[in-house]
Amino acid sequence: MKGKIDPELLVSQEQAKRALADYQNLLRRQQQERIVLVKMATRDLVEEILEPLDHLSLAAEKINDPGLNLVVSQLWQKLKNQGLEEIDPVGQNFDENLMEAISRTENEGLRTEKKVTQVVSKGYKLNGEIIRHAKVII
Repeated sequence: MKGKIDPELLVSQEQAKRALADYQNLLRRQQQERIVLVKMATRDLVEEILEPLDHLSLAAEKINDPGLNLVVSQLWQKLKNQGLEEIDPVGQNFDENLMEAISRTENEGLRTEKKVTQVVSKGYKLNGEIIRHAKVII
């Protein structure tokens, strides 16, 4: 009986291998879910502070205080470090995936290409995903 392997032992070993694989898959899924949750929380936070930060940036431009400008610049840099990108469509062809046309210039009807002539409200991407369309005049 030296060369004979117990069938129950083989079954138990297979069950242990499957249990370990299931556990590793569970850990991987939980990690992926955490990543998605963190991205969603980051997106929600960034969306909430964009408008006030836009207003603060406009105020900083008008006041032109070096200290305020530094703080506003640091805030924008921190958001960029988290994956925020500004959509700058001036001079580009209109792209409905990135922009929202809120007005047209008078001679726009004569052109075949719809070029962006002015940005009314900046648009943003967060980690490559649109979180706010740029509002533009074409």
